[in-house]
Amino acid sequence: MIPPTAALIDMDGTLIDTETVIVPVLEQVSEEILGEPVTREQARSFIGPPLHETMADLAGPGRDDLAAALMRRYREIYQAKQFDIELFDGVADMLRDLSDAGVTLALATSKPEDRALTLLDHLGLTPLFTHVCGAPPEDGPGSEKAAVVARALRACGLSSTPERALMLGDRRYDVEGAAACGVNTVLALWAGLADADEQALAWRLANTPAQARAIILGEDE
Repeated sequence: MIPPTAALIDMDGTLIDTETVIVPVLEQVSEEILGEPVTREQARSFIGPPLHETMADLAGPGRDDLAAALMRRYREIYQAKQFDIELFDGVADMLRDLSDAGVTLALATSKPEDRALTLLDHLGLTPLFTHVCGAPPEDGPGSEKAAVVARALRACGLSSTPERALMLGDRRYDVEGAAACGVNTVLALWAGLADADEQALAWRLANTPAQARAIILGEDE
């Protein structure tokens, strides 16, 4: 395999261990507003999709006002805790190696773009990324993963040659969004969030950032 020109990289569950913050925040928000906390497994299942989809699922069908209230409160609590989030072990080395090998790195996340940039700066990763593509500030149209991936491809100049890019993500939303744009996905398993069905959708599986690096650079064949 010829190494890709660009790697489109997800954030939550791929670069950063957001479960340690997102799960307790979701538990707190649901208890405050819905009267009972979601279970840990329910909360883990909400990691990945755009926030407005998560809150709509949590609120229930046809309860837009409740979903909006859940989102507002979630953001208030998350904002205070976001800098508690840490990188997964080995991720920084993976990114540096890919960048040193000439692979263009583009962040492709459903997290609002301004918040993603704030976290990248905090973690010291901003210099490694040529492009940062995220959701609009209010998680409106364009926050779907396929839309984010399409923007990342355009930024990398690969809209007409998506086969020259690879997606690195941890959930089916990453796989399906990338596939809609003609991009294969290396599924990151180190967060432990992807089930067997999600794994079956991916082009390749990586148990560690080092393995993901080798796959992207074509060194594992």
